[in-house]
Amino acid sequence: MTTLQLSSKIAVVAALSLGAIMLAALTIMQTPNFNTRTIQVEYVGYKDFKELAESAKVIVTGTVESIKSTSNASAQIPSTTFEVKIERISKLSPDGGMGTVMVQQFGSKSGRFTVEEADNPLMKMGDEYVFFLVGGEDNGWQVPYGTTGPYGKFQVISGTIYPLSQSWSRYQGMSLYQFLGEVDSALGVKTTYSSLWEAKPEIVNQTEWKILPPSEYPAPVWLLETWIGKIGLHWDELSKKGVILWSCGRVGNGKLLVSMDVVSNETVSTFMETIQGEVPPGILMIAKGSPAIAV
Repeated sequence: MTTLQLSSKIAVVAALSLGAIMLAALTIMQTPNFNTRTIQVEYVGYKDFKELAESAKVIVTGTVESIKSTSNASAQIPSTTFEVKIERISKLSPDGGMGTVMVQQFGSKSGRFTVEEADNPLMKMGDEYVFFLVGGEDNGWQVPYGTTGPYGKFQVISGTIYPLSQSWSRYQGMSLYQFLGEVDSALGVKTTYSSLWEAKPEIVNQTEWKILPPSEYPAPVWLLETWIGKIGLHWDELSKKGVILWSCGRVGNGKLLVSMDVVSNETVSTFMETIQGEVPPGILMIAKGSPAIAV
């Protein structure tokens, strides 16, 4: 497979990993600043943006809120785990959907002593990125995910995209919303499933259907979980608008059942306006409270 060009001058060639991040090589060098060491890392590259998006387990836009843990800066391969508040979801793995995610990267800071990657400096509190994450586990996101170095991180400054890797220079200066559209396009979200975007939500009181295997769902499980996660991020916002959600989840026919305290033209319209452009109407079943579902 052709990958983005990687340097051949690294002195140490090995297969290393931080979580499930596969590397080609890693070297730690002393810089002229006595208090800083630089890690030179070669990550496995990607032939194009589509491969990056498809390979990522989770794609989210978020802001760095805190440091959850750090290894000593004198460790052989130091690392830091950051807690990131999720603001937008582009892709979730099944059973994801939390409001924060743990993101781990090489490097750490202890007092005035710092170790960090040459092309991927340690994140700072308040930094916003679009993260293409790998690794982790589907257990409430308490096991940290990682990025493939600069390839998997796009900094957001005042709504504008700044890639860490020059390999993605074509996205430099692009607006965040345009960039997230590029992510959707790479994943085929709004093209492959165009019929779901064109349809209307179904209002149900009591219904029955034949249970379908996941292979016959209208969209893959990861995409259904992505849409559930997007609805979840609007939970508090909807409550302030007078739309009280009880639950939202995937049901046996592969659609999403959204339960509301009150179902009316007003509440449904408010709900659909809030998630407009994020979740296709044709995947939704809306019900008052907890409907009786006959199978």
